[in-house]
Amino acid sequence: MFATRSNSDRLFYLILCTAMKRFLKNVLKNIGRGLISVTTGLLLLPSGLFSQEPDEADAGRKPYYLQISPGVSVHSTSLYMSGHGFNATMGQSGYGDVSWSLDMKSPDFVFYRGQKYQFGVYLLVHSGPIKLTEQTIEVDTGSSDSGSSSSSGGSSSSFLRALATEQAGPTTRTANLGTRMDGFYTYAVPAFYFGGDEWTTFRVGMGIGVGNVQMSGTVDMQDYLGPFFVAMNLDNGTKEQTLRSLSAYQLMTGLVGPSTDPIRTIMLASLDQPGMLENYGAYALAKGWVDLNGDSFLQMLAASILANEYSLNHLETFGLLALQRSSVEVRKKGAAAFLMFVELPIARTFKFRVSFGGPFFYYQGYHYRLTGMDFALYMPVEI
Repeated sequence: MFATRSNSDRLFYLILCTAMKRFLKNVLKNIGRGLISVTTGLLLLPSGLFSQEPDEADAGRKPYYLQISPGVSVHSTSLYMSGHGFNATMGQSGYGDVSWSLDMKSPDFVFYRGQKYQFGVYLLVHSGPIKLTEQTIEVDTGSSDSGSSSSSGGSSSSFLRALATEQAGPTTRTANLGTRMDGFYTYAVPAFYFGGDEWTTFRVGMGIGVGNVQMSGTVDMQDYLGPFFVAMNLDNGTKEQTLRSLSAYQLMTGLVGPSTDPIRTIMLASLDQPGMLENYGAYALAKGWVDLNGDSFLQMLAASILANEYSLNHLETFGLLALQRSSVEVRKKGAAAFLMFVELPIARTFKFRVSFGGPFFYYQGYHYRLTGMDFALYMPVEI
């Protein structure tokens, strides 16, 4: 049914319309966020708001033992992970997410104090959420053409290759594949700074410390539609052989094992057994690994073609979809972290900080690098 050019053209235009609709939706959302950012900036830019001369009120400010800083922040976070020959990059949609923030700071320890500026260090405890919904994927336009000559010539395989060629476009792009990562991080750094008094003028600084990271979710460690091409290029294209190939692909990532998810490991090891793919689909739905939003339409289409070829039910089809995604569970203590920042006082009551940094660590065979840009407005409370 997919062999004719007219059906392929109609499907291509359908996918194109869906992509344009999502693109326009993101553009309108980002324009709205940009207007809010510009309006906020105009409200905060009056002369003398950020840079004030010290006065008697500042000189008479009481010393404190701990500074607790509740506030609101706009943060954009990205995650890069690599290991066992696989890698993936995840990020956020739009310009970032808005959330509450809570930092803690120790008193300053001053190494050098000049007439206007000083150099010192303080301990800063920073925390932030992790909410990633998009991935950077690679599309190899040449692999589809070269691979089609070596395929067995099945109609499903030929159609999928033609579809991937039409949709390839750039070699890399950011898309919603239905994967997501949620969690939080906390780290403490000795922040070395240069600037004036914290309530009178700006400060710039940086630091390296340690922290904890906790996150879980799903990630696509393969090229777009890659596992299905691997399965359909085998000499023996039976259902059992296809399932063995897809399960082996998952186990090769190193993200699945008895220590991380023993139930999933057992299912993958016996995926070609009767009823196991259906159980795997039910388990994936219960875990939330299958998301039918965004650019996962092409993946759903590929799974539906195999489902039609092998006469699979709905749960087995969901199991095929879940086979494209690897589950990630990270609970890392003692991760290294770095932070660079610029800090400005506002009306001797609030502070505005722009910071860049995050934790990086090695966990169960994978290197993780979590970095983010954070714009925070907060009101320090000294105790």
